[in-house]
Amino acid sequence: MKKLLLIIIFTIKIFAWYPEYSIMATDLKLPYDFLKPNHFQSIQLYSYGKHFRGIYSGTIDKIFQNAGYINSLDKQYFYISLPENEKNNDNGGRISPTYSMYWSPYRDYLVEPDIDKPILRLAYFGNPFNEAKTFGFGITFEQFYNKEKFYQPYWYWYGMMRYGANELSYTGDTDPYADYRQVESGSNKLTQSGYKGNIFFTHALNSKVIIGYKYGFANIGIDGEYSDFRNDTDNDYTDEYQYYYNIKKDRIRNYEFDEFSASILVKGENKNNIGMTLGYAEGMISRDYVESDTSQYYSFYENTPLETDDNIYHNTSKYLSEKYWIYDGHTIYGNLHGNVYLDSKKVIKYSLYGEERKADLTESEDAWRRNYYYSTYWSSYHSFRDKYEHNSTMDLERSGEGDYYFIRYRGSIGVNYEFAKNVKFIGGIVYDNKFDKKTANEPFDGLKYSYRNSNDYYSGHEIKEITTIDKKKFSWIRKEKYETIAVPLGICISIQEIFELNFGFTKVMKNTLITERYDLIVDLDSQETTTNGNTTTTADSNYVEGYDFADIDEFTDDYIFNVGVTFKYEDVFSITAALEESIIEPVNIRIGIGIYF
Repeated sequence: MKKLLLIIIFTIKIFAWYPEYSIMATDLKLPYDFLKPNHFQSIQLYSYGKHFRGIYSGTIDKIFQNAGYINSLDKQYFYISLPENEKNNDNGGRISPTYSMYWSPYRDYLVEPDIDKPILRLAYFGNPFNEAKTFGFGITFEQFYNKEKFYQPYWYWYGMMRYGANELSYTGDTDPYADYRQVESGSNKLTQSGYKGNIFFTHALNSKVIIGYKYGFANIGIDGEYSDFRNDTDNDYTDEYQYYYNIKKDRIRNYEFDEFSASILVKGENKNNIGMTLGYAEGMISRDYVESDTSQYYSFYENTPLETDDNIYHNTSKYLSEKYWIYDGHTIYGNLHGNVYLDSKKVIKYSLYGEERKADLTESEDAWRRNYYYSTYWSSYHSFRDKYEHNSTMDLERSGEGDYYFIRYRGSIGVNYEFAKNVKFIGGIVYDNKFDKKTANEPFDGLKYSYRNSNDYYSGHEIKEITTIDKKKFSWIRKEKYETIAVPLGICISIQEIFELNFGFTKVMKNTLITERYDLIVDLDSQETTTNGNTTTTADSNYVEGYDFADIDEFTDDYIFNVGVTFKYEDVFSITAALEESIIEPVNIRIGIGIYF
């Protein structure tokens, strides 16, 4: 029975063997909370809205502003919340990606990168061993855990290709057969796990002055694994057949953070007080990304006698890329805050906050690729055997350094006014200014080599070699500025000392300016040799180019509505459910429980 030969013919896009335009620093999308002092937003504050911070403060929010407030507690306080595992960003709002010849993951968002919320929050504050309230103690703990699909920052084309390292084609019209309907097999997962915590200790020097200390820590890791494996040896159209590939990607990221702060709280007459906190933090985020590929295709089809067609294909590909990033830095911050009581029903609250983060970036990349292709085809029509042999190699090294700088100033002033029995008004104005800058300088050394030996009926015999040496230096800078004015207005209604309804309405006006550019210095040497034609061509080019992305200059006008319902039982137990709805962001719901004992 005569066998059928099937040749699949298609067109494939030419992928560069290594990126011509790529800033490695942008592959690590730095989380917004990197080096950010630990904060624990209570469910009570959430029921009004995050912009009420400093104007209204729940039990936990006050303590994170100044540890000395622990000593003002009349009872021991325990808190637990189970927030949904959601993505949250600090500034809100997203725009469409900006596409260009060079892609940066930072271009996807108008705001800072997303932050995962913890799945569990616990807190305790009180004076467990000292009834005189001379000493205070507190501890908080947050547990993080999430699973999702593996994320690939950007693609290096892997596997077998019909083009070599210098875009020298193996053959003009055919590619190895592959079933592209084959689904991936192996592993495809990314797991995030970790924790954050804080320990507080306070001491009252006298009835007017309290000093407090806080130690904060965090350890959060991401472990991602992707593998795609196939080994197929069954094909009805060839005498011998193997299609094998084994692609693996591993992504590991670790974040470690330590923080220390000292506070002083001074009490005045008529419940007035003023306080100050100074803090210092150190942190490091590191990331490893390893990608490997081992692929092989082989098929043999023979017809006898030679009056009929036969063919042989053989293609192997190996690839390995190892990347490493590390940001190592510190933060200094401080706040000044106070309460001024006009009378028993009116209090003015003010707060000033400043924060500065600095970090150094170190990064490196090593990659290599080897690709071999061989095919032969006997044409009974021409009585001629076509032969193609192609061998390509690629090696690259890249190292880099850069820095990260962030500065923030925030001020707020507001009033808490109990204008009717069981009805309280909370309102004020908040100004928040943030500036963020990231830079990187990345020397890049690349070598590509291609060898092709071909003999076909139409073109004859030809041997061609191409060697390309790339020496580049990328320089990248990105600046982000966010200026926000928020006007939060809230109402608190108590119903028979059992229920409490909280309503928060916030007008948020924000200016956003993002600029980004990169510069590239290139020293390119290329040599091409063709045997039989006896030609040798060399090229040496040196040039400088740059690219400015279009500025993102936006003004957003948002309205945020929050509502909370609290059930209380004799100042011993309370449970609060809070909801937030925004014009820009989706609805979020949280539940928290507070216990006094």
